[in-house]
Amino acid sequence: MSSEAGSSASSGKLGNDGAAVEKRIRKTPEFVLGQTFQENSRAYARHGATSNGGTGTSTSTEEEGLSKFLMDGGYLLNDLAALQIQYEITVEKLVLKSLTGIVDEHIPPLAKERKNLSSLLLDYDAAKSRLVNYRAKEGSCSSGGGTVESDLREERLAGELADIEAKVRTVI
Repeated sequence: MSSEAGSSASSGKLGNDGAAVEKRIRKTPEFVLGQTFQENSRAYARHGATSNGGTGTSTSTEEEGLSKFLMDGGYLLNDLAALQIQYEITVEKLVLKSLTGIVDEHIPPLAKERKNLSSLLLDYDAAKSRLVNYRAKEGSCSSGGGTVESDLREERLAGELADIEAKVRTVI
């Protein structure tokens, strides 16, 4: 198993230090199968040695060959598990490095813009509400034309609404 996984300073944060890598390797199905192959190889070798009584018959040679095959297969599967985890760690580092850069670069300005937009939308809603309430109040108070003062006030409220609406459009 390689020790390259624990070489970077950020590997501890990702759980890629030596012990964590070993733990990840041991959880892979390839490693478990490799261990089973090796255990069965040893058991088969012991069983073959006791059943033949060490006579050296052709069955013993076949058992030794099968035992060696299981042992070698177990080693290969364990190596495959280690390589798979190393590959996953490398991909994680490459992807996380890129994503971290994107997050660090883009999230703060986006959060600032979102906060600004929320504030502008609240201002827009308040200005619109003031204008609608004023028009409703003026409509119920006078059935005819409004005074110059009321017309100026309505114009000012409509201007505020238009200004805020323009600010919202520039943000969007």
